[in-house]
Amino acid sequence: MSDIRMRLRNLGKSLQGYDNAKADLLIAAAQEIGRLRRQVKKLEAEKKPKPITPEEMARRLGGVLRGVMG
Repeated sequence: MSDIRMRLRNLGKSLQGYDNAKADLLIAAAQEIGRLRRQVKKLEAEKKPKPITPEEMARRLGGVLRGVMG
């Protein structure tokens, strides 16, 4: 669990005796932060190009050679 979420959750738990609505709101905010962070990580992972394997390079080169040779 991230530091921000942990702090918000602890703050929310300490507030529960005083105002449950505020505590619930802080816990919900912590959960939303976690969800958004996971979404950002997923999107960043999709942007990274995968390294080309030797098999993929051979396949591409074969296609180019077939195209050139006609």
